[in-house]
Amino acid sequence: MRIRTEAADATTQDTISAGSIETFSAPRYSGGVQDGGSGSRFYTGDTIAFLQVVSGTGPALLTFVR
Repeated sequence: MRIRTEAADATTQDTISAGSIETFSAPRYSGGVQDGGSGSRFYTGDTIAFLQVVSGTGPALLTFVR
């Protein structure tokens, strides 16, 4: 399976082998912001990655943890 963070930019592409796990981890804010950390890094409706099947069949299992 291929994964991209920008649909039209091949330089953001990586390959996920069968049985592998890919993890996204992002801070809620940039390093210069100091607060209680109550905000979200991603909002409802945001696309954080694009997946493309290279061969075979799925599934691709996704879990979002806030």
